[in-house]
Amino acid sequence: MELEQLQLLKLNPIIDSIFRCEDVLDCLGNREHLRGESIRLWKTKDIIHMLYIANELYLEDDVDQVLITGSGFGPERTYSLVVTGFSNQQEAIRAADRFERKGFMKATPVSFR
Repeated sequence: MELEQLQLLKLNPIIDSIFRCEDVLDCLGNREHLRGESIRLWKTKDIIHMLYIANELYLEDDVDQVLITGSGFGPERTYSLVVTGFSNQQEAIRAADRFERKGFMKATPVSFR
């Protein structure tokens, strides 16, 4: 048996500044834009937890556009996990149902327009 030391994410000035200054980013911190129809899977104030969930979804599921949207300022800032790029509302509703069955109990189509 071999033990591997894990490097856990910690809130640091780089993560803090990237995710507090931009409103739409991919799970790697790159500036992005919402495309087509979107669904919100989850919402939290904990950016580190959001990064873990977003990256897990990006790496393990067949999802092209996993984005993190931020709103609010300071301690009231919240982050939403958003999957975007659906061609129409029906496709977004079907995807929301699929994600709900996977455990995202608040998966809902949203409009950010």
